[in-house]
Amino acid sequence: MTVKKLTILISALLIAASQSELCTAGLKHKPKPLREGFVIAGIDGELLRAGEEGEWFVKFDQPIADDKGQIEAGQYIELLPAGTLEKIAAAATATKMKKDPAFGIRLWGRVTRYENKNFIFPTYFLPLAQDRPKRPAPATPAEPNINEPGDTIILPDDVLQKLRPKRLVNIAQLRMGPESQEDSILVERAGFILKPESSPYCTFQLDALGRNIEAISFRLLPSKALEDANITQAGGMVRFRYKVTGILTKYKGQYYLLPQRAIRFYNYENFGR
Repeated sequence: MTVKKLTILISALLIAASQSELCTAGLKHKPKPLREGFVIAGIDGELLRAGEEGEWFVKFDQPIADDKGQIEAGQYIELLPAGTLEKIAAAATATKMKKDPAFGIRLWGRVTRYENKNFIFPTYFLPLAQDRPKRPAPATPAEPNINEPGDTIILPDDVLQKLRPKRLVNIAQLRMGPESQEDSILVERAGFILKPESSPYCTFQLDALGRNIEAISFRLLPSKALEDANITQAGGMVRFRYKVTGILTKYKGQYYLLPQRAIRFYNYENFGR
């Protein structure tokens, strides 16, 4: 090998090493997502939409952090389909959002985590003036983290009530197509987690357990419980039954379920697979 070729090779190796260092440094400084279940409590930001019929996003004015990760100020976080999102969309449309794509909002909700990415399930909101002054982020947390067990709850009672679904799901009413937009709680219902090829959503189909009744299914929203169930299901040769607990909501006439717990259900061969 000539000296010229050796020099070119060494230069190429140095450039590759330098680029690798930059990539590694970028990965090291990339914020990790917040943990599942973190509560967003009255944080200001801007609401935006990806196209006429696309997903809704929020861009917060200040960073949000917990003991696991962080959402940076200015980072776009997708809002999950929910009854509250339908109200947010209506408020944004009423203020002629098409002329001004930025819509000020103060948001309450739950953070979900799926495949190392955060989403927000909105539970309450307040519209803000477009020329609102941005609230500075606190330098140090002045109050305890309300997401940890044993911490003092600092939210007002009326806000806490808005964050909690108010009723349990009545399956019989679902078959009749109720008009209520309030979120409900589905508690330990047995069923199957399916992935239709024609839909980007996984679905949870209630198991009739041998009874001849109409199958009911809900679109599943991304969460850690869904991710764990998908990993378990991927390692099996048959469909697994799960007992799922979560929040049931309705958006644009379609039911969605945010799974908060999905435990594999063993029937001990009392029912067919």
